[in-house]
Amino acid sequence: MHKAIMGTAENALLILGVCQTDIYELLGNYLEAQQHFTEAAANYNMAMLATVDQAGHVNFQEHLKCIAMKTDAKKRIVYIYQA
Repeated sequence: MHKAIMGTAENALLILGVCQTDIYELLGNYLEAQQHFTEAAANYNMAMLATVDQAGHVNFQEHLKCIAMKTDAKKRIVYIYQA
């Protein structure tokens, strides 16, 4: 399913007039739910670059902060189990 979603998103980005911000945000949401935080952050950054709305820009910054917190929490869990 991951390949299908990524392929569909890539094809959608090739269509003229498609809101790239929405596609990158949806990809970021999907990847964040799948705990692929690095890829999710990259998509949120792309959405932030594509948006022209200040509220959207702030929204993506919040997404990135949330991913940073989740990444830190995941690192601490791994460290505890490795000890």
